[in-house]
Amino acid sequence: MQRSPSRRNILPQISTLPRHKSEAANYLRMYQMAIEKRRLQQELDNLDLRREQIHQRLSMLDREMGEITNSSKLQLENPEATPQTVVVSRGDRVRRIQRKPTPKPQDSQPEKFHAFLLEY
Repeated sequence: MQRSPSRRNILPQISTLPRHKSEAANYLRMYQMAIEKRRLQQELDNLDLRREQIHQRLSMLDREMGEITNSSKLQLENPEATPQTVVVSRGDRVRRIQRKPTPKPQDSQPEKFHAFLLEY
C-alpha cells in the first residue's frame, strides 16, 4: 500500500536564532526567500516533467493494450491466421520481430512416455 503525499501547507524554513532588526537582516531574509523560491520552482519543474513522462507511458500502455485486444480478437475469429510480426517495445524503443512459423508435428501419434515415481 502506498502512502498518499502530504496535503499540508509548505512551511518556510525557520531560523533558530532570532535576528536583530537591521538592514543586513532584511537582505539575509530576502536572500533566503529567493533561494527557497528557486528550490520550489525547481521542484515544480521536476513534477511537471515527471507528469509528462507518466502521461506518455499511460498513452503507450493504452496503445499496446488496444493492439493486444485487436490481435486477440483476430486470433479468436481466425485461429489459423497468426501475425507474422511481433511488436516489442521497451521504453521509447519499438522493434518489430519476424515470427518464424512453428513446425507442425509430423506424425499424428503422440509419443509414448513412461511415467515413474521417484521417492527420496
